[in-house]
Amino acid sequence: MNIRITACADLHIGKTFMSYPIGIREKLVEARLCALDNLVRIANEKNSHLFLIAGDLFDSTSVSEHLIQRTLRILQTFRGNAVLVVPGNHDHSDTAQTDLWERVKKEHSDILFVFEKPGRYPLQEFIDLPVLIYALPCTNLHGKESLTRYVHHIKEDEEKLCIGLGHGTVLGMTPDTYGQYFPKTTHELQLLHADFWIIGHAHVVRPQDKQGGPEWVLFPGSPEPDGFDHLHPGSAWFLEASEKGIYKKETLSPGSLHFAELSMICTENTIDDLERKLLPYNPAVTLLRIKLEGFVSKDFRENWIHFKDRLQRDFLYIELDEKAMKNSFDKKVLDEFPEQSFPFLLLAYFLEEKKDEELSLAYQLIQETCKQ
Repeated sequence: MNIRITACADLHIGKTFMSYPIGIREKLVEARLCALDNLVRIANEKNSHLFLIAGDLFDSTSVSEHLIQRTLRILQTFRGNAVLVVPGNHDHSDTAQTDLWERVKKEHSDILFVFEKPGRYPLQEFIDLPVLIYALPCTNLHGKESLTRYVHHIKEDEEKLCIGLGHGTVLGMTPDTYGQYFPKTTHELQLLHADFWIIGHAHVVRPQDKQGGPEWVLFPGSPEPDGFDHLHPGSAWFLEASEKGIYKKETLSPGSLHFAELSMICTENTIDDLERKLLPYNPAVTLLRIKLEGFVSKDFRENWIHFKDRLQRDFLYIELDEKAMKNSFDKKVLDEFPEQSFPFLLLAYFLEEKKDEELSLAYQLIQETCKQ
């Protein structure tokens, strides 16, 4: 039987975005729910049988009841056979620390199934699909063990579609400096004989063109980007598969917001260059960070002030780093000081030697000294 699957991870519903100003943080919170809603709509349009969530549906185990209810109402609109969830490290399944998944399950959803423990789950026990789930949830915020020893493959499984669904890092494919995010090896995963694995945690969709790693390990990314360390658009997977494996896959883009970062060394053409680089972005849904460095003229600064005001009006949110943008000088700066005075001679020397860095620092120190 051919099975159509929509797979995602790392929605982090309930993330507070407290480092952003009021007004922006609410939009970022809402965008994650909108991304889930968009993704369920796409899954329905594609007649998906299964909707998979590979961990971190929620940002924490203490997410509000209001957000749980909103999330479940969205998931209940899925018209396929089942929504299958494994807890991630942010919304882990340690019942000694949290009752999150008990709160979720008390809603008695007829399509939502949460695999809180690692193991082998035949879906025919719940729904009429010849599919097996090999689940590797996170049982805490951090963990040194892959938990693959709790999943047991048997020969009869080879007659069904076997899907691995987990959360955490895969060594050699995702970073994990201290080995604390339930690290797995591709060899461990391969020994379980799943037809393919959907793994959450990376926030980046893989595999993509020119990326290494096995084609049977898929990272859905995050449906909605959540910061300047994730400049890619939101992502998820649509797959068509059978017991012989995946025969069709498509990257989905359910997100609405975009994070963009530009870094430039200033010239007199910088503003024009910035205008060209910003053309692809929709300002209404773009959070923008710009870093400028280098020496700029007085005219440039005046033009930059007007351009900056326009950016701040147009873009949803903007961060500017101008600390490394310094004033450039010409001989007119000498008119500010008596001829043959120490400031005059010092600045004249740096001008003659074209030492812009020293000239800028000297002028700044002279100005500060004169204020005292």
